[in-house]
Amino acid sequence: MPDGRSIGAGLVLTGLALAIWGFGDRNANEVHAVDDPIRVVSLDMKSGNVRIETSDDSRTTIREHREYWVVKTGDAYHVEGDTLVLDGDCGWQCTADFVVTVPRGTRIEAALARSRSTPRPATWSWTAPPARSTWSRAPVT
Repeated sequence: MPDGRSIGAGLVLTGLALAIWGFGDRNANEVHAVDDPIRVVSLDMKSGNVRIETSDDSRTTIREHREYWVVKTGDAYHVEGDTLVLDGDCGWQCTADFVVTVPRGTRIEAALARSRSTPRPATWSWTAPPARSTWSRAPVT
């Protein structure tokens, strides 16, 4: 049968481990401006939320909310020519949500998830209309 010291030491170590784990949870909110003209936004995310808004401005802005553990690493998006690629891949234990404001007429492309009935991912395309509009991959609160 364990004595009081070993039980106490075990409880202290368990409490310390839980405190360190909770201390590691972090989040960040950032706004990025893309200087290059963006004509296409490609959504290739495995998780996270995306909201697309249109504006009369010719610049593309990205509001990013990231939740991660201990260290913020990697980029959750990148630019390839005139395409903004949102992949949400920002590292281990990390998720990224985006609100992206694009000029009217920007094309939005998304790869839809695979399923048993569709072994290849389907693609989806939408062009931002001339009127103010919003498109969302998932509800954004």
